[in-house]
Amino acid sequence: AAAAAAAAAAEVRESLLTRHLSGDLRWPGRTQRWRRRRHARGGMDALKRFMAEQAEEAPATVTSEPESPGKEVPAAAKAGDEEDKKDEEPPLFILVTGAADTDTAPNKANHDTARDMKVPHIMHLPDKVAVKDVIIGSFSQHTVAVGVNGAAYAWGMNGSGQLGIGTDDGFVYAPTLVKGVRGAVAGGSCGRHHTALFTADGELYTCGRNEEGQLGIGRIESKPKIAFVKAALGAGDGAKCVSVACGNNFTLAADVEGCMWACGFPDHGCLANGSDGRRLVRSNKVTYDNEKSFNFVGIYLDVNQQPGGRRFEEPLSEAPKIKQVAAGKEHCMCLEDAERLPAGRTKPRVFSWGFAGYGRLGHRGQTTELRPRVIAEFELPRTLPVASLACGATCSFALDTRGSLYYWGKVPNAPRGEATMFPQMVQDLCNWEVSSAVGGTEAIFATAEGKVICWGGSVAGELALGADGPRGQRNPGINFEFSNWHVLKAAAGYAHAAFLARPDDGFDPEGAPEFEPPAPRAAKVGAARGAKRGAKRGGRGGKGGKRGRRK
Repeated sequence: AAAAAAAAAAEVRESLLTRHLSGDLRWPGRTQRWRRRRHARGGMDALKRFMAEQAEEAPATVTSEPESPGKEVPAAAKAGDEEDKKDEEPPLFILVTGAADTDTAPNKANHDTARDMKVPHIMHLPDKVAVKDVIIGSFSQHTVAVGVNGAAYAWGMNGSGQLGIGTDDGFVYAPTLVKGVRGAVAGGSCGRHHTALFTADGELYTCGRNEEGQLGIGRIESKPKIAFVKAALGAGDGAKCVSVACGNNFTLAADVEGCMWACGFPDHGCLANGSDGRRLVRSNKVTYDNEKSFNFVGIYLDVNQQPGGRRFEEPLSEAPKIKQVAAGKEHCMCLEDAERLPAGRTKPRVFSWGFAGYGRLGHRGQTTELRPRVIAEFELPRTLPVASLACGATCSFALDTRGSLYYWGKVPNAPRGEATMFPQMVQDLCNWEVSSAVGGTEAIFATAEGKVICWGGSVAGELALGADGPRGQRNPGINFEFSNWHVLKAAAGYAHAAFLARPDDGFDPEGAPEFEPPAPRAAKVGAARGAKRGAKRGGRGGKGGKRGRRK
């Protein structure tokens, strides 16, 4: 009886999901959206009633196989068997899309478009180690994956040693074990030319370029770190790290005590210290005061405006306890810990600062913020508490506790640089429970109920709309190229994306396309390109060749 009830419930749920997913997401009118929501609620209520009725009719014990009559299995033993089945769930896979050569994607003349992955391809870790997480920065050209063994594997652009594998080869195709990290990796972030990872014990490690102090190791060096080195949040061994975010050339971190730290390049106020770091050394020459160590961020500002339009610069009386940090190319956000709110508050605050172009800070303007400021939209009574944040290269995302997605910043794949100047709920996803949202340079992905929803443009087919599909799409829509996968997480960077997924029941991943690394390159693309330019300039009597003598 229990098996029949479970099969019937699964059949009803599959039918409801099919009906829910078969419709177009772009409903034109408010009335139709309201009817869709009412229909979805009615269907889910019917499903819940059916499941409750079947649960009441199911017996407390389950009879064993016919060959042992009279013997019964207690419900506790059945629960134990179900737990064992949960432990035997299919392993997770990494699916990659976009450019196989992300370093040549900006240069169309040297980029091999035939190698662009316009459908999902499986990426295997060495020895086919099972994976539990995948990490990409919004503007990075490399990827980091974390295995169930706690080890990290990296591939992609490595001209500055940002992979942390012990070399600074121009490009690495296959996932390679990183060096220098001691302990099981719990999370991390990728910048343009550097990477940061933290372990389950709260130790923070960084690698890559350090010319602006973005590694936070107390010194600035012209030679990159090709293996991970330990960085400290504060004096001594530092506090334990629980969240880290890498921007273009700066790094943010939050520790277990709720404190926020920043280091690296200070332009646009990304270090949240009240300054853009510019300093005039002589006429027409400006330098920047880079921060080579992680500095504590202690001043936070209230909402953007006072009555009358005058800017409000008074700091909050009590610094918030920060739970999560996020960074785009030149803007940042952080989220207050909901479990450690000040007296009188009922939901956490969201702060943003840095470059405000296209309204990516959510303050209804394009004024650069040099310190973290509360986003007023999430202080309204009609909004639910925010659960997580994410930054695209030129946009921002927030997920509330109900799974609703908020978006603001540059509108993807839109003409004339259209923008959303403050957080707005994505109406096309109002009936979905969104689990993650990310934005690359042009592409945007959201995962909801195991499906991939995408919109925006693509540099090298990272939207994965099919070999003959469009290059981009203006409005959010389901990507049916992932129809055989249950996707848990998406990550996107420049010209590439990666997804954490498990195969659906009845689907054999052995038949899915797999990424095959090509033969190593004979020479670095950058070197070949430079030689070609030099030859041309040499022929004109310029740099790179024999200079012609001027009479």
